[in-house]
Amino acid sequence: MTISKAQMNNQKQMLTEILKQQNLAYEDWLYQRMTDEIESHRKLILQALKNLNMKEGH
Repeated sequence: MTISKAQMNNQKQMLTEILKQQNLAYEDWLYQRMTDEIESHRKLILQALKNLNMKEGH
């Protein structure tokens, strides 16, 4: 079974497009995870500061 150069280029283009989409999806996922992580750390820090302020207040 012989594949023409045009068919090969077409398949290569399709695969490249799929990989680009997967890469973008991964970057979005990673960005969201990092954002969630930062937000949870921020909440912990704010809670710790609030606790410190309450202790110093008494």
